Amino acid sequence: MELLGALGLVLLVAYAGYVIGKMLEKRGGTKQTTIGALALLTLTLASFAPGGMTFAQSTTIDFDLQPFFDSLNQYLPIFIGLFALIGGIAGAMAISKYIIGAVVDAFSGKGL
Repeated sequence: MELLGALGLVLLVAYAGYVIGKMLEKRGGTKQTTIGALALLTLTLASFAPGGMTFAQSTTIDFDLQPFFDSLNQYLPIFIGLFALIGGIAGAMAISKYIIGAVVDAFSGKGL
């Protein structure tokens, strides 16, 4: 039932924001004024939420990072090898472009 109340509050905030936005638009308000008014409306309506809206809150947060480090230890050597291969190919292409350019310049009479 509290979830239904939360959904009703969200719909109320959306409709009230629409009404206030249209009123400010008719009075020639700027975009900043409209955003400020809607933020104030949202904060005000959220403070009247039924039951405090504490559905996703807990007192402690525990993260088990062991699976992350296990997969990191498994896949990191593969990725390092792939990146080294890609970097080696890019480096070889850069060196060969330099050498080919120097040879072309030497034969065209520009010198090194």
